[in-house]
Amino acid sequence: MASVIRRKSPTLGAAIGAAARAFAKARLALGHGTASYDDEAAFLIGETLGLSFDALGAQLGRALTADETAKVDAIVAARIATRKPAPYLVKRAYIQGIPFYVDER
Repeated sequence: MASVIRRKSPTLGAAIGAAARAFAKARLALGHGTASYDDEAAFLIGETLGLSFDALGAQLGRALTADETAKVDAIVAARIATRKPAPYLVKRAYIQGIPFYVDER
């Protein structure tokens, strides 16, 4: 799959937007903790980069490193190719703000 992020030095916000558009184009099913493609992208990318969901808003304008861009591309591609729910891919879900380990069991 081609890179979802097309800019050389994308911002976190641009990466989330690009991922959300790719999810919509792929018509992914939602419902494992998110209700929109924007939320799905923010959750998946935030967890992949080790960023708390509450801190994402303040960091939307920061540029991603080449390593971060590669990680984001890989996880977005995995979500689309496998169609697995995002929590299965990052091994984490939250219930009322409390993190839980999740897998396919």
